[in-house]
Amino acid sequence: IFNRLAGPALASTLRSEEPDHVLILDGLDENRVYLSPNGLQLLNNEPADLRCPIVLTTRFEHLSTTFGNFEALLHDLGSKRHSSQPGRLLTLVPWKTAEVRRFVEIASQSAATEEKQAFGEFLQALDTGSLQDFYGDLPFHPLFLQFILDDVCACGLRARNRPELIERWIREKIRRDMRHHGIPPEHAADRNEWLDDMLALSEAVAAEMTTGIDRVDLVENIESTLVETIAARTLGKSLRINTIVLYTLLVPRTFRAGKSVEVRFALRIAQEYFLARYLERINADVDRYPLSVRELVTEIRANA
Repeated sequence: IFNRLAGPALASTLRSEEPDHVLILDGLDENRVYLSPNGLQLLNNEPADLRCPIVLTTRFEHLSTTFGNFEALLHDLGSKRHSSQPGRLLTLVPWKTAEVRRFVEIASQSAATEEKQAFGEFLQALDTGSLQDFYGDLPFHPLFLQFILDDVCACGLRARNRPELIERWIREKIRRDMRHHGIPPEHAADRNEWLDDMLALSEAVAAEMTTGIDRVDLVENIESTLVETIAARTLGKSLRINTIVLYTLLVPRTFRAGKSVEVRFALRIAQEYFLARYLERINADVDRYPLSVRELVTEIRANA
């Protein structure tokens, strides 16, 4: 009932003559429907009668490789809605040293003593310029900055690239889950074995979440029943989806209705990483895959 009523109620609110809401459609590059010019034209038509401001976000790489003429695209987005102001393109540039420092200082305010010391070492390396020797430009990307700070608290300053940071962050996330939830009694195993099982399952699920032949795209969602089937096939054991989501980066997309529920990776970069991990392991040809996945495969192979 909630799902049936939510859409019309939201649409009515956003069509108000005096809207006090903003509609934000985050991560267009993560939605296969909107990856092409035709897909964005569809999106352009769908909210034409909405009165509220609309914000669309995507990776710059998606926009720049899909559209050659930003001005024409933005004009279409504005005129379709009879807006008094044409669509505008705002580009978020990488953080500078000041933003990174401020983020770390705020994080340090609620950190434990050991973490404060680790953050201090990080800031010292930031000030001296030696941080780039460890992580290149990654600290100026907010998501990877969080990965780096977790890693610094656990291991100190270490030279890392993207695959190493992602892998270590995911492993530590699963370890925290095990400390919090334990290991399911019916699947009692060594903690390292359980961690490896969850990584292997995540890799197999990411490999399943693709579509296309000549050009492969990532699928956003997957049915929980299929995830359970993949777990049985990959691990040789029966796992329920409510157990799987406790120890992986898979999360429900909506409320469960019936026997199954759609799930997705909480982070797009995690889905791309596990797919790249799988493709590298089987030594696959990656030319048909998205650039973001191909780049991760290249970096993983460079680590080997």
